[in-house]
Amino acid sequence: MLRNFIFYSSIAIAFSCSGMALAERLLSQMPVKQVSIKANKPLVIGFFPPLSREEINSGDGTAEALHHLQFALEDISKCMNDKKITRLEFTRRIILHTKDHTHKINILPDWNRGALGAVLIQPGKKPRVEYATGGASFLIHSLPQAAGEYFNDPKCKSEKKTADEEHER
Repeated sequence: MLRNFIFYSSIAIAFSCSGMALAERLLSQMPVKQVSIKANKPLVIGFFPPLSREEINSGDGTAEALHHLQFALEDISKCMNDKKITRLEFTRRIILHTKDHTHKINILPDWNRGALGAVLIQPGKKPRVEYATGGASFLIHSLPQAAGEYFNDPKCKSEKKTADEEHER
């Protein structure tokens, strides 16, 4: 009887959570999936939580967040004129092997503080992690800007856009 109570209580709790709160809860309970990457050239690795297709397409904004990250990575590829510089990983931990160091980058499970973003990598330079702290749509401007600064590439640097200009995209 106690087992049934616990089971039905957890179902009730799961149904009482909605939208991003449920996604955050699922993320925090997931086993940590990690990827190991050998970085011997400039790279921008976008990271997104390792969710199932059903979770991504649940209608709570997760699919849109993924699209914003993909748009930002495409913009970096265009402004740096290198289609192979970017890649997307569905992970919560990145083990980055450079010539001199191994870096472990743990990705936070909290949607508001960094469940998605990107790692900028230049051999001989400390990796830079950019989180979507301003929301997923913020990445469309912030990631190319960060890439321009990190890789010292003026083609990726841009003037700050107004909120209206961002929404026109």
